[in-house]
Amino acid sequence: MQEVDPGEDGRFDRRDDATRWPLEIRALAPRMRQIAEIVYERGAVTLREIHETIDDDVTIYGIRTLLSRMVRKGLIRRRRSGRHAEITYLPAILTPQVRTAALMSMIDGDFAGSAENALIAAMRIAQRPSSSSA
Repeated sequence: MQEVDPGEDGRFDRRDDATRWPLEIRALAPRMRQIAEIVYERGAVTLREIHETIDDDVTIYGIRTLLSRMVRKGLIRRRRSGRHAEITYLPAILTPQVRTAALMSMIDGDFAGSAENALIAAMRIAQRPSSSSA
């Protein structure tokens, strides 16, 4: 089996940005696209994390407005999470990159970053007899 390593930028998806994102994301205005790319790159992100990622002077309220517009367009989903019901923004269009980000997030959160332990758990689940065949 060939080992897959991320590129120099840490990303597994090495396609150029012109083909990397869904067409609906590529068609957005520059600021909306920048925000959408952050959400799609990370898989799940809070408003505060987006604000910290953007270099120039854009207010957190401006980002929230653009996120709300993208939610209405069906490009991004929002989910309340955590003790204080902080909103997490998630990609609404599944892409291979989104699936990879979700898997990496699960491995980091549930398996302390160990892909080996996650694979062992998946293999144990796969070896269980299915309940529908009983």
